[in-house]
Parts: sequence; structure tokens; C-alpha cells
Amino acid sequence: MWRPIHEGIAVSFRTPRIAICDLLMCWPPDAGAFVDVVNVASWLSRHATVKLIVPKIETFFSGRKTVVDTILGKYSRFFLRGAIDGPMPFDVQHIEISGLDFKPSVIGRRYAAALESFRPDATFISNGWHLKAHLAKDLAPWRPILRIYAHEFLCTKADGWFFRRGKLCERNYLNGGSDYLGCLACSTSFYAKHPAVRWVQEYVRAGAWAPGYREVVKEGLRAASTVIVYNQWTQSRVRPYNDRVMVIPSGVDCARFAPSPEQPAGPVAVVVPGRVSEHHKGRDFLAEVIRRMAAARPQMIFRITGSLKGISGANVQAAGWLSPERLPDLYRASHVAFIPSLWPEPQGIVALEAAASGLPVVATSVGGLKDLISDGRTGYLVPPGDVSRTVEVLSALCDDPLLRQSLGRRGRRRCLERYQWEAIFENHYRELFLGSRTG
Repeated sequence: MWRPIHEGIAVSFRTPRIAICDLLMCWPPDAGAFVDVVNVASWLSRHATVKLIVPKIETFFSGRKTVVDTILGKYSRFFLRGAIDGPMPFDVQHIEISGLDFKPSVIGRRYAAALESFRPDATFISNGWHLKAHLAKDLAPWRPILRIYAHEFLCTKADGWFFRRGKLCERNYLNGGSDYLGCLACSTSFYAKHPAVRWVQEYVRAGAWAPGYREVVKEGLRAASTVIVYNQWTQSRVRPYNDRVMVIPSGVDCARFAPSPEQPAGPVAVVVPGRVSEHHKGRDFLAEVIRRMAAARPQMIFRITGSLKGISGANVQAAGWLSPERLPDLYRASHVAFIPSLWPEPQGIVALEAAASGLPVVATSVGGLKDLISDGRTGYLVPPGDVSRTVEVLSALCDDPLLRQSLGRRGRRRCLERYQWEAIFENHYRELFLGSRTG
């Protein structure tokens, strides 16, 4: 049995050590959860010795090109876990794992060995998909703090989409019985349509398709000394399995994401950040809004990050994938932000970035977005998929620069008061990881 070095926080005569165990991390980030991890780790590193532990795996079966990789073609490349480009203000340890070894028993042993060597005073489990529950269970002796970023403990599709037939799914995978059978059918259909190795391999290797997997998930939840979630909706669904569940929002760097000194020149620009080419992120909804806005307000343009798959129009500009350093400039060059998500966004970090940049935010009233936007004061909440209401709101913002400015100022002030990283750290993470320790 693996044993933790200490139960609780380190004694006062040495700097505490904090291990962050992440199964997905890549940098530059392609998801808001990675931004959250790096910022939390950076603030903790001002007061503790922090080590981020990540796997290093590049292909399906091995670290070299194989015959199977060639046959699988575009699906052969495994998600580049642990691919970190650039220095971090904390230590990063890579655990070398081949594709064949990417399974619960090996993952658990490798991470446990890393913890035994590092001797952490606190252990934090951050990003992961189906293997995350196994890791939490295997690291139970360290009484880890467990962060749920999406719905990965409630849904077995990809990273926990909790989205079915165009709306929030009412099933709860952990209930078992008919919910389990329905979830199995739903997940099987999903992976048949989206056979990306990075998802399918983990779904199969973790045994997420089996009835017994939900017991692994429950055991993983019970193993945590604290579970952190983004919103009360998730909290209510996790609490039956661990009553030590806290709602902690993500934060935003209000110095980096700051308003432009002057309103940008040119046509009114709507920035649409995030992976909006995916259906659950609102691709089809966005495409119809863009089409309607071309007729209603042809002078308004839409700047879209990432892929433009399924989205086109003379009023569309491709911003591409932007590094963290370039992203603030995109917000400063825009007038409005639009978040068209259909699924229950756990929070929506891009909405915070836009608001901190002084932009009014138009977002769907789903998930954590409802907590970030004060309707009519910092932006507008629209029903998911409601094209007519969205066109009405965007048209009003296109026509009224004073309205845009007043909403943007209030949104910026709200971020400064509630969501800048220093406030998030001081109000939540300092006590959780460092106790009463000062400095």
C-alpha cells in the first residue's frame, strides 16, 4: 500500500511541496482548464515547491511510427499529452509511457512512484478523462484534492460532454440501472461517429464501457479529501458521493486581458473564441446567426478562433489558433464577444477573458456562463439556439457604441472584484493548500 508522507499540511519549518497530477496537460493550451491549472500552479509556486507531473506519449502504440499507425492514418496520432512548449514557473516532471502501457494499472503505479519520490504535502489531481477516476482511486493514500473541470465523472463521452440530442442530458451515469444502459448506447454511438484515438483508446483502456466503471468513479470521488467544481449544478450531482465539495471559479489575468485605450477602428467586430467548430460548442447555431446578421447588419464582422469547419460567410474572418501571448490583442481589437455554447459549459474562461478586456459578452444561458454574465449589465444571456434573440441583441450592440462601452466597463469591474487570479488564490486556494501559513 502506498502511504502519503503527511496527512495534511507540512510543518512550518520547511517549504511545503505540492504535486499536481495531470493526465492531459499541453501548453500552449487548447482548453480553458489548462489555463486554470497553470495559473493555480503559478500562484502556489510563490509559496511552495510545486511539481506538475504529466505523461509523455505521442502515438497509439509506441514512441515511434508503427505499421498500425500507418494503417490508422489521421487517427493514429495520440493526443500530445505533456507537450509543454516554453518555461514554466514551477517544475515539470514527464512520465514516459508507451501506448501499450497507457492503462489504469501502469498509470497508477507510475504516478504513485513519482509521489513517493517527491514526498508531497498536498496532492492535486487536475485534468483527465476516463483514466482520471482510476488515478484518484489509486492515489487515495495521499488524500488528493480533486478538480472536476467538465463533467468527466458524470458522462463517458469524450471529456464529459453531458450533452445529448442538442441539449443538456438529464441522465446521470452514476445512477446505474437504465441510466447505465442509456449511457452505454449514447457513448457507443458517439465514439462510432468520432473515432479519434485520443478518446477511443482511453474509453476502452479505462473500462468506461463496463458496468463496474461507475464503482471506480464513486471510489475515486470518495478518495478525495476535497472535490472542487466550477458551479452549483455540478456540486449537487457530486455531493452524494463526497460531501466535501467546493465551488471555486476559475480566474483571469486582468493585467494581460485589459481594455484597449481607445475603441478599435473599422467595422464592429464580434470575437467568437474557443473551439466553436464543434457541435456542442454551438457551431450550427453560430453559422445561422452569422448568416442572419449578414442581412441584418452587414457592417458587423465575426472573428473566429480555431477551425472554421461548418462556418462561412463574407462577414467571417479566421483568427486561427492563437498563442496565450497573442490572444489579448484579439480581444482588444474587437467590440463584442459571443459565446454560442449549447452544452452546459462548466464555466467558460473565454467569457472572463473577454469581460476583463472590456467587451460586452453575449452568451447562452447554460452552465457556468449564467454565473459569469449579469444579464443587461455586463452583457446579455440568450437562450441556447435562439437565433432571433441573438440577432436582436447583436444588432442593438452594433448600433449603439455607448451601450457597448457601458456594458464593457461594468464587466471589467466585475472581473476585478471577483475573478482576477490574486483574489481567486487568496479567497480559495491559499487556505486549501497552505492552511494558515503566511508569506
